[in-house]
Order: sequence, then structure tokens, then C-alpha cells
Amino acid sequence: DISFPPADTDFVYLSSAGNSIKSFKYLLGFNSIFTFFKILKYLSHIPMFARLVKVLGACVEDVAAFLINCGIAMIAFAGAFHLTYGNHMFEFATMSESILTLYRYSMGDWDVAQLQSFQPDIGIVYFMGWSLLAICLLLNMFVGIIMESYDKVNEEEEKISLRDFVKSKLAGDQLVDVVVSNRKDEEEQEEFGADGSDGGKGGEGGKGVDHKMRDDIELVLAALVDFRRDMKMLNKRVQQMTDNDRHKSHLTTKHHPGFLE
Repeated sequence: DISFPPADTDFVYLSSAGNSIKSFKYLLGFNSIFTFFKILKYLSHIPMFARLVKVLGACVEDVAAFLINCGIAMIAFAGAFHLTYGNHMFEFATMSESILTLYRYSMGDWDVAQLQSFQPDIGIVYFMGWSLLAICLLLNMFVGIIMESYDKVNEEEEKISLRDFVKSKLAGDQLVDVVVSNRKDEEEQEEFGADGSDGGKGGEGGKGVDHKMRDDIELVLAALVDFRRDMKMLNKRVQQMTDNDRHKSHLTTKHHPGFLE
């Protein structure tokens, strides 16, 4: 057994415990990222944020392919810079440092004068090649992938603002959905098509009439549902007025017995 805190004369090896704590903290860091990404799941239920979540989901495959191609190009140029400047510049001393430096170059953080001081000819060729590939091609391609996914999602759904979403939720108990069964219309269309007496334009005209009739039925049913709801509200209001009058009459009779005589 080891007493804690240990005595000054005792030697306790805590390196393994320290490494375990560091590894645990690293895992907590990744867990923090994934935990906050879970917020996107709840934001997807709000129309104002659902569009962004759907755009991210629609471009996952294209972004994965883009990252693979970008990684191949970055490893190729990192090897070239490492072999050329590995013995002269700390930024390219290892492959990992070279990849990090190329990423900084793609963000605009470069030092051309230092490259020219060690290798003025080949270094400029490498730098111009990576700049054209990363900034002019890869970054614009990434933006194009995001915009294409946004246009695709924008065509599939209608944009709803947060104000409209809140208003629809507050008025949701007053809305009544009307569902009309089209089974009978489908059977009539099948019988009409099996008859074979009318074809071509006649069949298309019959379908148009059926669709128009279906829309008219839906409008009539919606009007009936609204009328029924209004009648219920009116009946409830009349019942309340009747109860109030009956209550007032009862109070008057109770306090003034000779009033009715």
C-alpha cells in the first residue's frame, strides 16, 4: 500500500497515471465536439435551421470525395517540399510539418522570400503550383459543392422563417387537415382505361376532369369542416349565454321572491 501523500523518501512512479489522464483528456476533447454536433439533430426540427442541416447532409458524399482528392494532392506537394527544403527550413523538416505548412499556405500564410533564399527556382515552381491548385481550384470546388447542395435542398422544400414557424405552431390546434380517399376515383379511372372506347386525348381529358372533381370535393369538405367548427363554437357561445341568463334569473328570484309576481 502507498500512503498519500507519499513520504519525501519514497519514490512513486506516476508516469503511467499521467499518460492515462492525458489520453482521457484527449478523448474528452473529441467527445466535446461530437456532443455539440448533437445540437444539429435538435435544430433540424426548426425550419430555419433545418435547411442548413439538410445542406450539410446532402453534401457529405461529395465533400468526402473532395477531401480524398485534396489529401492526395497535399501529400504529393508535402513530399516535394520536404525533399527540397527539409534540411534548410523547420517548416518542412518532417512530413507532418510539411502538410501543416501547406495548409497554412492555402490560407494565405506564406513566406516567399524564405523559399527563394534557399531554392529560388524549384521553390517558386512548387509554390505557384500549390497556390494555383489549392486556392484557385480546390477551394472554389469546395464552395461549388456547398452551393450545389444548397440549390438542391432549396428546390425540394419551401423556406419557412422562424416567425412563420412559431405562428403555425401557436395556431396548430385551430387547423384541421382534410384527407380525401381517392380509391373510388382510381377504380373509375381503371374501368375507363380498360374500356378502350376513348384513347389519347380523351383519356387525358378524363384524367383532368377527375383531378378537377377531386379538388372540388376537397374544397367542399374543407368548407364543411370549417362550417362544423364554427357551428360548434356558436353553439358553445349560445349555451354559455343561456347558462348566464338562467343563473341571473335564479339569483333574482332568490333575493327578491315577489319580483316575478
